[in-house]
Amino acid sequence: MDIKALIEKRNKLMVDAQAVITKETVTAEDRTNFDRMIADADVLSADITRMQSVENFNTAVTENDPTVAGFQSFTDTATSGLVSISNQLLQDSQFDLDSWIQNKLAGRYYRGFANWISLGNGSNVTALGSTLGATSASPTAVVYNDLVSLYGSLDNLYVQNASWVMSSATRASLMGPD
Repeated sequence: MDIKALIEKRNKLMVDAQAVITKETVTAEDRTNFDRMIADADVLSADITRMQSVENFNTAVTENDPTVAGFQSFTDTATSGLVSISNQLLQDSQFDLDSWIQNKLAGRYYRGFANWISLGNGSNVTALGSTLGATSASPTAVVYNDLVSLYGSLDNLYVQNASWVMSSATRASLMGPD
């Protein structure tokens, strides 16, 4: 018997058991029948779990780069990889494990994306640093006049919500006693 048939059989047993025990008058025979149905449903649930375990073991999840007529897409470079979490763990958790995992993965993704913005990824994503409006006299040091020139080169539409993205080394250089 396949998993779908077992699930249908178990669900029918549970519906039948519910009908027996929720009658207005429940007899001793009804209680015996109810107990038997619940025991049978428990056996079926255990069989379903066993079959799902085997099915999960035989079904490997893989990641592939999609190709279209010889063109290779590079969209997978922004993946955090596959993270497997059982439904039982999500359901049995004493706190909102799903939100906690989402927040942790989002933080991991954003840290990686911040590195891409400031440094690029070395293959198909170039750094998004400013190349227009202001340049530095020194490629290895940032001085106050460079920051003033950069700020002055911003279009007025962007000034209010402008963000500064930089590597940790640049931030340390700006904060350091020079």
